[in-house]
Amino acid sequence: MIACADAPVTLLQDDFTRNPLEAGWTVPTPRLGDGPAPVWAVAPGRPDERCLLIPDGYWESPVFPVAPFEYYCLQFSAKAEGDGYWAVFCFTADGEALAADEYATVEQSADWVDHTVIFQGRATARYARVRFQSVDRRTLCIDSVRVSAATRAEAVAWADAVYAGMPPVAYAPPADRWRYLPKTQAILRHGGILRIVLLGDSIANDTANSHFGVLLEQQYPGVRVEVVPSVRGSTGCEYYREAHRLHQYVYAYAPDLLIIGGISTKTPESVRAVIEQVRAAGSPAPDILVMSGAVSSNGYNPLTLADWSPVPRPQDGLRYTLMRLAEEQQAAYFDMAGAWGTYILQAGKPYDWFLRDSVHANVRGKQVLGRILARYFAP
Repeated sequence: MIACADAPVTLLQDDFTRNPLEAGWTVPTPRLGDGPAPVWAVAPGRPDERCLLIPDGYWESPVFPVAPFEYYCLQFSAKAEGDGYWAVFCFTADGEALAADEYATVEQSADWVDHTVIFQGRATARYARVRFQSVDRRTLCIDSVRVSAATRAEAVAWADAVYAGMPPVAYAPPADRWRYLPKTQAILRHGGILRIVLLGDSIANDTANSHFGVLLEQQYPGVRVEVVPSVRGSTGCEYYREAHRLHQYVYAYAPDLLIIGGISTKTPESVRAVIEQVRAAGSPAPDILVMSGAVSSNGYNPLTLADWSPVPRPQDGLRYTLMRLAEEQQAAYFDMAGAWGTYILQAGKPYDWFLRDSVHANVRGKQVLGRILARYFAP
């Protein structure tokens, strides 16, 4: 795994030689039925050191400053009885928590393992904090935490390092994909800032966390890609179409490209309503890309679906009707479900190798999503 720069700006650092509660770290308020509380303890196997010991629940760091669309390096040492999580939450200048978080796996390890991961500040973020969380009451131990500024090149190097240990993505995009994406294509060709709003649920959020923006920048020198995950857990277009919510979730970000994604939309009519509202909101309207769902254990695992198809068919329900709707609305359509499923069938790995739980992608699954998207928008 890559190492971040030797002398970057350090935003958070703690080796837990003193009580973390005194340094601003917090644990959740105990509830009836909780397991043993997270504590500050002697590090297992390191008798001269102390650590965050998490048999259940989590430890959260004090907040530290971040800037919109900038990248940050999180380094820590962990010993994990079973898979746990690291997570990052962003906040506005007023302290409002943003729904677009990031969760990833701290994999099981019998010994202490050093981890380096990269995350990005959200569009309206000014502060962030890190969480380390136990899963299924399997003890997670954390030591030597550091957050520092990272470059876009380091973000690419980190993503490439994850991807290097995976079967390669061989997705070939359709030749006519630019037909309804004129603004997107023009910016990518001629340079400038391409702002992409990814509207949807936690699956759309994981797609944004794949770092596909910096992968696109590698393909298009002179372009800066700003990816905005505008998301709400388990939420589809039925919610976003109502009560002028698109002002908050789309218009406020002034996107060049709106991607409607995730797995939580239930009806094509709600997608049509979102498209029509966005186009009626004023000029210039963004390009619109409708994307079928991927990941999740329910309906998206081709290894267990006897009648799975790499292309949408009438019997495939919403996946097919969204393709028809997009053409009717002269919006682009991207069948991520087909690209994801084709990769899973060819990869030769168990499905959960790409997941952090039964529904969401881990860092490997996110790289699959990101690499597919990068190929879709490739020159």
